[in-house]
Amino acid sequence: GPSEVVIPQPTSAYLRLPAFVLDINSTYQFSMHASTKDSQGYAVGDTNVTFTVHISDEPVRAVISGGSERLVSLSAGPNITFEGGESVDPAYISSRLSFNWSLTNVANGNPLPLRAISSTAALVSTDILIANQTYLLELVTTSNASRWDRSGRTQQIIRTTDADIPFVSIRASSGLYHNVQTKLSLSAVLRNGNASKAGGGGGFGQQWLCTSANFNLSDSRNLLSGTTAENLVIRPNALASGSTYSFAVRAWYSAEEGYQHGEASIVVKTNYPPVFGSCESSPQIGIAMTTVYRLSCDGWTTGTSLP
Repeated sequence: GPSEVVIPQPTSAYLRLPAFVLDINSTYQFSMHASTKDSQGYAVGDTNVTFTVHISDEPVRAVISGGSERLVSLSAGPNITFEGGESVDPAYISSRLSFNWSLTNVANGNPLPLRAISSTAALVSTDILIANQTYLLELVTTSNASRWDRSGRTQQIIRTTDADIPFVSIRASSGLYHNVQTKLSLSAVLRNGNASKAGGGGGFGQQWLCTSANFNLSDSRNLLSGTTAENLVIRPNALASGSTYSFAVRAWYSAEEGYQHGEASIVVKTNYPPVFGSCESSPQIGIAMTTVYRLSCDGWTTGTSLP
């Protein structure tokens, strides 16, 4: 079970504990005794309160840049690079993570070799990939910051083609969950496999889609940008709380619109409304323009990593 907790200031009106003192997946019981004294120092009232605190485990967030699914061209270059640098341990933000990559051919289950090129990235040679196949990329990140064995896992679907298309990936402004009260920004990151087409044809064209079909991108009231812009920006409060959306972007060389396109998609989950909290006023009764009130709210949670 959890060890006894040493409270630095046990006679303070506020219970404050240093970070990382409480164990993950543990429940603690705290007791408070408060007394009131008169002007002579005699006790005139007291109370005892006992409450419990449960420390939940928020897993390490493993993130593969580019979205949930990508269509890549085998003619875009000798290698395809995968980046996991957006991964984080929310309980230990500054902690170092270790990365374990794997790539599997979905059709036959055969693993393919990946080569680490930095502490957060790996690549695969396009020579060993087959066009018109689906591959499963998996990343397991492990936190080295604490005495607990904590890790996170994520996957990305890679579809291959031998067509000469742009290399597309997506970046999101939010983390694991999006707060619906803020705007959501999705950025299309485009890289050309054929510099002459991108340059001579006027660059890239792109189109955003909601592939989960539960959000209307054609309604301009939902957006702060157009659906053909490089960045898709969705207005605050346009998305529903506690929902899951899938957005995709298709991109092509401007000179070849409607012919061949690269594509990437991303899954966005929104947080639930805050619940389980309470707000208090101390004192509860006073005199207008005279009494100083202390208002406090505590215990509110969205059930996600968002406050």
